[in-house]
Amino acid sequence: MSRYPFKSDFEPVALPGENICILPERKFYRVKYVEPLPEIEKDFGAISASSTLSDQEVEEIYMPKNELAQYRITLKTSGLKLKIKQPRGTGRFLTKKQQAVITDLTSGTNLTEIFQFEDTTFIADVTNTTSSDLSESKVVFSGFRYVLEPLKEEPEKYTCVPVGGIRPPVVRA
Repeated sequence: MSRYPFKSDFEPVALPGENICILPERKFYRVKYVEPLPEIEKDFGAISASSTLSDQEVEEIYMPKNELAQYRITLKTSGLKLKIKQPRGTGRFLTKKQQAVITDLTSGTNLTEIFQFEDTTFIADVTNTTSSDLSESKVVFSGFRYVLEPLKEEPEKYTCVPVGGIRPPVVRA
């Protein structure tokens, strides 16, 4: 069976005994245990019409040492737009000119799949795209939990998962 992230069918990227490579650090781990994480709900609170709550940390999805989570993000409150930074200051879902966002159109799909390793900072900008005030702004994270064992050497077979955005290179004159 072929395992890789972002498939249409939501399934674990690795099972116990298989190996994971954490990117961008290229650290290798053997999976010891996998279990589902059915639903973690985060309410960012009230948002005025056409307004944004910037730099909202989502500690609810952080994992203990040597643990990884694979989440799909679902917007429980309609009319939200979510921009992700992981870690702080490093955008996710980037093109050369724009950062893609999660909306009602992509909510809960494979396009919203993210990985959270340990307590790497996870920040969201939450925008109310409607012309009405919202009394709540609920987002749901659901997926899988992995308990990992660090490996000293690169294994022969492994599945790579990105746990943060890639910062653009610094250009020095």
